[in-house]
Amino acid sequence: MFLPSKQGKKRAEQENKQEKIRSLQLAKTYQALAWNFFWPNIAEDTRQYCRTCAACQATKTSTQKPAGLLHPLPIPKRPFAHLTMDVLYLPEAKGTVLSITFTQLWVLVNRFSKYANLIPRKKSHTAQDLVNIYMERVYPIFGLPMDVVTDQNPLFRPHIRTDFCKTNEIPQSMSTGYHPKSDGWTEISNKAILAILSDKLFNQGGTWLPQLSHLANAINSSIDSSRGCTSNTLVLSFNPVYQDSLVVSDLANDRPEGLTHALWSAVQEKLNNAHIEMIRQANKKRRTGPAYQVGYFVRIHHSVFSRES
Repeated sequence: MFLPSKQGKKRAEQENKQEKIRSLQLAKTYQALAWNFFWPNIAEDTRQYCRTCAACQATKTSTQKPAGLLHPLPIPKRPFAHLTMDVLYLPEAKGTVLSITFTQLWVLVNRFSKYANLIPRKKSHTAQDLVNIYMERVYPIFGLPMDVVTDQNPLFRPHIRTDFCKTNEIPQSMSTGYHPKSDGWTEISNKAILAILSDKLFNQGGTWLPQLSHLANAINSSIDSSRGCTSNTLVLSFNPVYQDSLVVSDLANDRPEGLTHALWSAVQEKLNNAHIEMIRQANKKRRTGPAYQVGYFVRIHHSVFSRES
């Protein structure tokens, strides 16, 4: 059947809305039309319509690289100025002193030194409990941070914790499920923690609670390849002596103030070089994102709503 161009475009829209060819590829849509119809420029009209089809744009799977280049967080200038935190959910474990049952592990990581604080949590702990624990166990030693990075855990969103950050002028940055690399330091520490605890739980048949102090010591005493030294060296200016230590350092515990700042500057330079390499490697699999402006209409993929809900 021969159709004029205007009627042909309308027919293409009607055919595409039918259930039997909805969301089909360009070639199949063209075949379904060309089998019974013809009009001038039928191939180009079909191609143009498929490119602008709202249903296809919202549901089809993209074969392009993810849009948007990697932009890591700024490098801190000193220890405990910028913190990241996360919560790990673990099997129940009872304390040896008060017989309290703990089911979660609160992980606080300093982004500059990668120093980790591991604090067990009860399931009943609230945001106010987290604030109290921080003020009791972390604040007397390291003070208040200048910035805090967390994920979208409901525990980090209540107004109590938000009010605490506002009162103390602490910016609270939250990562999303679509940008997990913004909280990369905590994710790396979580992997190491879970790997060691899994060995204790499954291979040795123990419980994870008594291992926390040894685990924190192992993490903070390990030399980091990006920094060239241990977390203890950056934060405490020396490596403490622990039980079963194989090597005891003969270096003096006191370090001149100038040497400390020189070490911090050297670590900043190393972290900057690591950031440059990380960006280069990550952007190999990414493409420059589109430039949006206020007033643009943007189609949102259906997966956004399904994940958020």
